[in-house]
Amino acid sequence: MTRHDAERVWRNFLARLDNQSLVLKIPFLLSAILVGLMSVGFAAASERATELFLDIVKHWPYFPLFLTPLALVGSRWIVLRFAPAAAGSGIPQAIAALDLADEKPGLLYRLLGLRILVVKILSNFLALLGGGVAGREGPMVQI
Repeated sequence: MTRHDAERVWRNFLARLDNQSLVLKIPFLLSAILVGLMSVGFAAASERATELFLDIVKHWPYFPLFLTPLALVGSRWIVLRFAPAAAGSGIPQAIAALDLADEKPGLLYRLLGLRILVVKILSNFLALLGGGVAGREGPMVQI
C-alpha cells in the first residue's frame, strides 16, 4: 500500500463518519489504544525481567538458589494479600466476568479491575525476575 492509497483510505473513512458517531466512538478508540499500550508495556516489562534474571545468573550462578524461592513466594504473597482474583492465568476470570456481567455488575470490576491489573503486572514481573516461568498471554487477557 502506497502513501497515496493510505491517504485515500483515511479520507474515505473520515468522510463516512459524521460528528455524532465519531464522538460516540472516541471512548472506545481511546480504550483500545490504552489496552494496546498496556499490553506492549506488560510484554516489555516481562522481557526485561527475564533479561535481568539471565544477567544475574551470568554473574552469580548460585544466586538463583536464593532469589528464585524469594521471588516466587513474594509474587504469590502479593497476589494473595492484595488481589486474590489475580491468581492464575486470568483467562477463566475474564470469561466468568463477561458471562456474569449482566447478572452481577460488581463482579466485572472485582475480576477485571485496576487493582487486578496492578497486582497481575507486579507479581508476574517479580516471578520472572526470580526465574519463574510465567506466560504473558493469560495475564494480558485479564488485563
